This record gives sequence, C-alpha cells and structure tokens, in this order.
Amino acid sequence: MPGVKVVPEQDYLLTQSRVDFDHLTTMNYTMVEGRFFSRDFLSDSSAVILNETAMKLMNIESYENQTMLSYNYETPRPMKIIGVVKDFNFETLRNTVKPFVFTLGGEPNGEMAIRLAAGDKTKQLELLQTIWKKHSSNTFQYSFLDQDFDALFKGEQRMSQIILVFTILTIFIACLGLFGLATYVGEQRAKEISIRKVMGASMIQVMGLLFKDFTLLILIAFIIAGPLGWYLMNEWLNGFAFHIGVDAWVVFVAGFSALMIAVFTISFQSVKAARENPVKALKNE
Repeated sequence: MPGVKVVPEQDYLLTQSRVDFDHLTTMNYTMVEGRFFSRDFLSDSSAVILNETAMKLMNIESYENQTMLSYNYETPRPMKIIGVVKDFNFETLRNTVKPFVFTLGGEPNGEMAIRLAAGDKTKQLELLQTIWKKHSSNTFQYSFLDQDFDALFKGEQRMSQIILVFTILTIFIACLGLFGLATYVGEQRAKEISIRKVMGASMIQVMGLLFKDFTLLILIAFIIAGPLGWYLMNEWLNGFAFHIGVDAWVVFVAGFSALMIAVFTISFQSVKAARENPVKALKNE
C-alpha cells in the first residue's frame, strides 16, 4: 500500500497489554491523536494503539498510514496503528515511561480493571464477588489501583520521614550546643564585656561582639556543608526518572535559616550578658 510504513515489533522492547473496548473509559487515558478501539470497526482486531514513548522509539511522527508487524502470533501479522495514548507511568518514579502497545481482545487471564462509582465500596465489592463466583471458579481477589501505586512509594515516604526525624534531632542538638557555648563564652568574656560597657559601649554593640564570633563559625560550617548538601541532594534526585535540580538559592536559604536559628538560640544569653551589671563582673574578678 503506498504511503504505508511497516515497523517490525521485534526490533523494539514493547510492553503489551490486551484490552477490551471499554478499557479507555475505565482507565481514563488521554488520546493524543487517533481513536481507541471501537465496536463499530471490525478491523480493530488487527489494530494497535501505542503510547507516545513507543512512537518516539519507532521514530514515527504520525500514526496515519502506519503499520507494525506483530510477532505474537504463529506468523508475523501486520497491525494497523489507529491511535496514540498520552504517556502514563505504571511503575515507580525511579523508572522512565516504557514503550507501550495495546491490542484488542485475546484470551482472558483472570484479571480485569473495574472503575467503581462513588458510594459504599463494601456493597459494590460484595456485588462484584457474587458476579465473579457465577462466572469463574477462581478465588475472588482484588486490590485498589491507588493503593497499589501508593505501596510503590512507601520506601520513599519512609526515607523522607527518617530524614525529617534526624534533621529535627540534629537541629535540636546543635541548638543545645550553641546555647551551652554562648553561656560559656558569656562567662569567659564577662570582664571584657563589663569594661566595654564602662567605656560606653551600648547593649547592641556588646551583642554584636558576641554574635560576630558565632556568625563566623556558622559561615565556616556553611562553606563546608552547603556544597556537600547540594551534591548529595542532586545525587538522590538523580535516582528518579523525573526530577528537578536543587537550585543554588535553596542552599543559601537553608544557610540563612540555620543562621537565624543560631541567632535565636544564642540571643537569650547574649542579651543577658549585655545587660549584666559591669560592677558585679569586675567585683568578682
């Protein structure tokens, strides 16, 4: 046939699924172009529908006048491409979307997809079980698609919870350390602070003197931890097929937040040291 391009299926690794006419309505796929299988076309028994990834893999720009050879039969059979489905991910987000091909009919494998209406799921499942027992001797087993997909991400959710818990513990321990260090420095420099106050230094100047030392330590820690954290975050995100990068501003915001937490932590001791009566400190010395 002029204008028809035949693509051998065996040249590509395609995930194949045999479906019926109502599969599109049940799964709510989006048709990019063409149409889904229809009872109005008897020739659809020799037709296929591809996803976008399969089209790109085969280097096909349009489905029209395209035919692929299927090797799932005793002899290779030409199958007309009648439509393209928008890519959908049927695995974890660590895997890219695989090329997918739909064919019509085939031997039932004891599984089916059913879209339940809003309402009492228990009664609907009881009705389905009754119908199933009338037509099949196999055990009635079911699962909800949203729960199946949710189970794929349980590991990532647990990892995020562990990271959150350890982050909170790390910040808490760091704050305790800063609080203790601020108390120690305040005691060690009590005489110096008292002399500065006698010489006319204001409370803001005294607080700035204490904050300056801690700010320097935090900046040194940020110079070490910032690039390392940025690298580790990008390495973790690269494990996903679909991901974003960590922009530099995110690292700087994290560093600024750490600085603000440190300032808040040591502010109590700094204010206490700045407001201390210089006569008391000098007398003790």
